[in-house]
Amino acid sequence: MERRSVSLGYRVMIVTIVVGMLFGPVGKTSAFLETIGDFLSLGANTVRELQQAIQIAGSEVRATLEQLEGTLLDLMNELQETYQNNLNITLDSIDALTRNKILELENMMLTVNELLQDDIRLISDEAKGVIQEAALRARVLSDDIKRDLQDVVIVAGETGVFLIERTAENIVIIASVILLAVGLLIFVGLLLRGGVKGTGFAAILGYLLLLAYVALFGALILVPQFRGFVMTSVGIGLRDRLETIINQPNVFAVIPDEIKVGETEEIEIWGSQLTPNGEQPTITIAGSAVPVAAIGGDRIVLDVSAVVASAAAEATDSLDELQGVDEVVLSQRLVSGPDSGSEEVEAEALPIGPIRDGVFVKPIDFGDLVRIDPGVIIKPGVGLPGGGVQLPSGSATLKLDYATFEDVATVVRIIPPVPPVPPADLRISSFSITPSGLVRNQNATSTITIRNDGGTAAANFQLRWKPTATHPGLSTNVSSLGPNSSQTFTFNHAYSTVGTFDSVATVDVLNSVAESNEGNNSSQRSVAVAEQPPRLARVTVTFTGVTVHDDADPWPKGDGEIWLTFDINGSTGRFPTSGTSGIGSGSTKSFTRTFTVTVAEGETLNVFVNGKEGDDDSDDDQMGTVSKTFTTGQNWGSGAHNDKSSCPDGCYTIHY
Repeated sequence: MERRSVSLGYRVMIVTIVVGMLFGPVGKTSAFLETIGDFLSLGANTVRELQQAIQIAGSEVRATLEQLEGTLLDLMNELQETYQNNLNITLDSIDALTRNKILELENMMLTVNELLQDDIRLISDEAKGVIQEAALRARVLSDDIKRDLQDVVIVAGETGVFLIERTAENIVIIASVILLAVGLLIFVGLLLRGGVKGTGFAAILGYLLLLAYVALFGALILVPQFRGFVMTSVGIGLRDRLETIINQPNVFAVIPDEIKVGETEEIEIWGSQLTPNGEQPTITIAGSAVPVAAIGGDRIVLDVSAVVASAAAEATDSLDELQGVDEVVLSQRLVSGPDSGSEEVEAEALPIGPIRDGVFVKPIDFGDLVRIDPGVIIKPGVGLPGGGVQLPSGSATLKLDYATFEDVATVVRIIPPVPPVPPADLRISSFSITPSGLVRNQNATSTITIRNDGGTAAANFQLRWKPTATHPGLSTNVSSLGPNSSQTFTFNHAYSTVGTFDSVATVDVLNSVAESNEGNNSSQRSVAVAEQPPRLARVTVTFTGVTVHDDADPWPKGDGEIWLTFDINGSTGRFPTSGTSGIGSGSTKSFTRTFTVTVAEGETLNVFVNGKEGDDDSDDDQMGTVSKTFTTGQNWGSGAHNDKSSCPDGCYTIHY
């Protein structure tokens, strides 16, 4: 084991310099503290400075300052208890190695102090980083010192400073009390019995020995310096000089404590005695070994560039190829785990998919030894790692595994890479044309809904509707459509030609938007256009009366028994409704009969009237018929009409 030459007192002074230079008044001098008492005084002053700075510092800096304050207070209490009445121990015997280390820390802390001369509320990110590193360094040194002082008492000997087991010291005090009590009892007993026998020099010598006995054990009880001197001189409870190091490793912090897969290259483990007796630990995260980039007594740097989050395989199932890459060449040693051995695998012209944005999205096996896992980042022309270190997403245990010392563990977070945001993907989600039965020159309304199924917004693109293949199209510009959003548009067009047409709706007509799928930008509908149906008219024919010219009644003449039947385009009627009406020749009979019929444009209106006169011998006389036809051009006979019958037996004129 490589022993540290930094004494406990010297490391105390280093912590003092770290904290004192951060927040204590600093001048141009580089003089060192002389005694432990000086350090305790400076420490108390520094704590006060820290408390003032904490009150005005921002949240991030405040946490670091509070950590420094707590570290310093704990150390001061430990030193106060341990050194007891030996606060005048000097630090004059600093060796060259320790002196160089102190000067290095002093220069670093002077830089920190210079940064803190400005308003601490306006401190820069760089200065925050320096303060944070200084706080960790102070914690490392403080932990070393406190572990050295555990269960020991510090005393100053003739040739150096020593550690005495606290248990041994307590035993010495108890034994001294017992022996002093026994001696006092003996001394009192002798006095009560008449004193020490003998005269002259012998008596005086006896009393002197008794007094020396009492003084010796009384001093062991009451005078710590004397007690320490005796114990170090005879070796009772003597542990070692202050250079002795307690070797149990300890971890203070992991920076950063989040591993962002694909982004974080290295993490640092800060602690003390990380390589006890020169032993290097095996470091694992979630049970998987992680390569060490650099290692020291109080800091270990891990290479996490090959870490792969197991959740990366679920990021996407898209299969894209790297453009411009014809092959992937593996020419380095590739292993997939601790049992894979050290064989070298070489492969050429291997498949390059499934890859998306330079990352494998599904596992690829190249043989028994090599497996490329999802999430491994690749670069064209560069050898590929054999799968990296696959870790579960979320919190994971970082463990330092030692063969001869107690293992140390802490917690880190594995953050899988954020899947690449898919580009915009525009499509026609709905396309309809109404009404369903179109006729020539009728207005048609096209309703088109577009949707962006992608992960990014689509901006400044054109939507077009072509009612027919030969039509130039009706267009509108869309300024923006967000991811997973829809928007509906309407267009109007009157088909002037009869027939069946292919109507097409197209989004992103000019291909101005980069999309993941360019094949779903259009939709087609078949449109049937019929000829316009003829116009329809509601025509009302109203009969208002009849004039009988000859009632066809034989001699002697009288009123004829007349009735009329009507047929208007199939709509029939009778006057009177039943029976006959007596109307003589030369007479006019008024009545009202109304017929309403629907006539299409181009059709005719046919008016037919038949008249009869009834006789007693059941031989009815024909009064004749009226048959008139009216066309669309005649507006179906709009107006008043008086038409005379054909007059076979009798004769009449119908008024309508």
